[in-house]
Amino acid sequence: MENKNRFEYRYSRPTYSERRYIDEMRRQYTLYAASPKMLRLQKLVRAARRAPITALAVFLILSIAVSVIGTLLWLEWDLTVWGIALVVTGAVILVLGLAVAGISEKRNKEKYGAEIVKLCDEITAENAENE
Repeated sequence: MENKNRFEYRYSRPTYSERRYIDEMRRQYTLYAASPKMLRLQKLVRAARRAPITALAVFLILSIAVSVIGTLLWLEWDLTVWGIALVVTGAVILVLGLAVAGISEKRNKEKYGAEIVKLCDEITAENAENE
């Protein structure tokens, strides 16, 4: 009966590896949380990656849709020539998507690359001074 009225509190401190991980995360996010340069860098990297990924996703979805329709024609309705033609067309669309994504990525590297590298160098220099 007495145990029900007692308050019991147990404290366990983090292990050494947990503490190191916590300290590392705190250090990383403390350095970057208030840094406008880091926020600008993250924004530029997202902008540089957005167009190629979006283009590839659109072409991939289109390629899958065309290939599935081709497979349906080929296997379900026994329209072999049209089915194979659509499957090949789907593959060609995928290859075109890869080419468009590559061109877009190259263009974005030229557009954003110099500023990204400059910001990386500045942030690295600041981190070296802080440590």
